[in-house]
Amino acid sequence: MSGANQTATPFTTTTPDGATLSGYRQGTGAPVVLISGLGGTASFWQPVVSRLAGRTCITFDQRGIGRSSRGTAQVSIGRLAEDVLWLLDALEIESATLIGHSTGGCIATECSLLAPDRVSALILSGTWAGPNEYMTRLFDARLRLLQVDPALYQGLNPYLSFPAEWLVQHPRLIPQYEPSNWDKQRVAVVEERIKALLAFNRRDALSTLAQPCLVLGAQDDLVVPNFLQQEIVERVPGAEHEYLTDGGHFYPLSRTDAFVKRVTNWNGWER
Repeated sequence: MSGANQTATPFTTTTPDGATLSGYRQGTGAPVVLISGLGGTASFWQPVVSRLAGRTCITFDQRGIGRSSRGTAQVSIGRLAEDVLWLLDALEIESATLIGHSTGGCIATECSLLAPDRVSALILSGTWAGPNEYMTRLFDARLRLLQVDPALYQGLNPYLSFPAEWLVQHPRLIPQYEPSNWDKQRVAVVEERIKALLAFNRRDALSTLAQPCLVLGAQDDLVVPNFLQQEIVERVPGAEHEYLTDGGHFYPLSRTDAFVKRVTNWNGWER
């Protein structure tokens, strides 16, 4: 599947607490905001955006990530959701479809609960409803590794996130061991983001979501296992679901065409 989205136009806006949020606006049509996971970068979505013809796609680096500055507010899923709503205001977008992957799905969920009139449809990809033992143990271990050896933490991520065969075919995605790339500030940003995702808990509120909702997952996802997406389906009224047989946690990258097909074929996509 291919798209004809136009060249991306950069934008920057500053939140009340001084965070500078930098992103890109690309294409024409009804707006869709794509929200990244723990990495928090706009670039994660580029393979997907290039295939979403007929939509205005908004991507951005989350606070403290890439071209965006940290600001002074405490980082939580609620704070990151307020940043998304701030972007909608800054870009003069009344409402948009939100696509959130992993932590981005938590942020999209929170946006829908904070300001339901601003979210026309909700696509939750590889995400979860609240704390669970599997993810708590996994991310506690990742947090300890980050604190001891951040370069090794980074080097392990692709092996958790992609299918082995696909990763062998794309060796450029395996980062080199470069400790000098990590300073105290970068480590602190990732630490607080891990703590924020582990603290997220909206199980009891999901039954109030009224937007059309599509839940996506991959059966071989080792970071956010498929049973966590199934819990969302069971809690959100009328939620629909699509599961890829493979693709790992980063299936929007490893199975981009399949991901885009499921999104654009969903009956809520045209809202």
